[in-house]
Amino acid sequence: MSNLAKMLKNYLEFYHISQEKLAKTIGVSQVIVGAWCNGNRIPSGENIIKLSLATDLKEEELIKAYFDDIKEQLSKTETGE
Repeated sequence: MSNLAKMLKNYLEFYHISQEKLAKTIGVSQVIVGAWCNGNRIPSGENIIKLSLATDLKEEELIKAYFDDIKEQLSKTETGE
């Protein structure tokens, strides 16, 4: 599971917020939030900002997790995993 997915999933579980509620708050579908929480998709930069505004997750932490996930994906691509 990606770093960003773990962070987002832990936040939702801790505060008992549904994926659907978060999705409505930031203007995306529940399917998209579910994909972020499962690590199947990475939010766009715009959606990272929306996540930060809608939650108490710091923008800097979300961006760091975002770039860490991209680095991991690139590393896997380069090694053929």
